[in-house]
Amino acid sequence: MKIGKWFKYLGEQKTALSIFQSIQSTEELDIRASTLHHLGFYAKQRKEYDVALKCWLEVMLEGNEREKKKLLSNVVKFTSIN
Repeated sequence: MKIGKWFKYLGEQKTALSIFQSIQSTEELDIRASTLHHLGFYAKQRKEYDVALKCWLEVMLEGNEREKKKLLSNVVKFTSIN
């Protein structure tokens, strides 16, 4: 996960996205929720709002309270638009 963030910071968006996508199916719920959180923001940047919302709703269903609080405003905003 930290490697993906590092590549994102360096501007290597495709590499970062690939890393996040490869770890999104992990069994570890905290890592999965955080990864889906980042994938949602990547989708939002690419104007793929339906993908972003899907990722964020998954976090809301299975993420920890910290992840849920970070995403609540985005999920509400997108569900009210759609």
